[in-house]
Amino acid sequence: MDLRHTIKTGDVLLFSGNTPTGFLLKTFVSSQWNHSGIAVRFKIDPTTSKQIISLNDEGELYILETNSGIRKDDIFGYNIIGAGFSRSEWVFQKYNKVAVRRLHDIFRTSDLSDQTLDFAMKFRGHKFPSSSLPFLGVWLGISLVNKEEITDEMFCSELMAHYYLHCLGPQYEKLTGSKFDGQLSSLFGNGSPNTEDMFTPGHYTSDNTPNAAIFSGSEELIFTSHADIIYVLLQPFLLVLIVMLIIWMTLPK
Repeated sequence: MDLRHTIKTGDVLLFSGNTPTGFLLKTFVSSQWNHSGIAVRFKIDPTTSKQIISLNDEGELYILETNSGIRKDDIFGYNIIGAGFSRSEWVFQKYNKVAVRRLHDIFRTSDLSDQTLDFAMKFRGHKFPSSSLPFLGVWLGISLVNKEEITDEMFCSELMAHYYLHCLGPQYEKLTGSKFDGQLSSLFGNGSPNTEDMFTPGHYTSDNTPNAAIFSGSEELIFTSHADIIYVLLQPFLLVLIVMLIIWMTLPK
């Protein structure tokens, strides 16, 4: 299955991989999804011959994401680690299942295009967290990071929460007729975390945020590929190893 041609700029993309790292992340956040990103399509403007954001299904699909691997960011024109635009082929080939949760079409405006580029410029290069504290905080549901401390590290799902606040907040009242109070719950519903750093990929699903005002419905599976049998066989052993490690850490010294 491959329905990526139906994806438009602003849509949420949820990824599930069966690698050992993907398995650990899914176990850690109690979700079938271990990565997430924002769909952005680019096409060539015939009058300027420059890349511009497409608001329909035209153009080439990129993923605005935070990734620990180095890749070529064709939009900014150099190799990048952290937040940036990744070609969809580079991202999709690493996962065996991808779903989309579609943004309401009313939000696909020229303002969304402008704000998306502004956001990408502002956050480009922001890296995946290197400390274990953010991971532990998400697991406990309590922020363990000093919010007053300036950092350029954030999760993929945290970057997305910032994106929707940045890009939809300024036009929310004009498009919906409802005043925007700047709260995440106004965009994602009452089931959403209160702060961006508490978001996981699973929070963008309809199970966790069924009343999200910015999405048009539930997530839809759009891409599948065969799982790697070696990784599938390794997963039970990894789970046993994690359990044994947790037990060992709780034993009296």
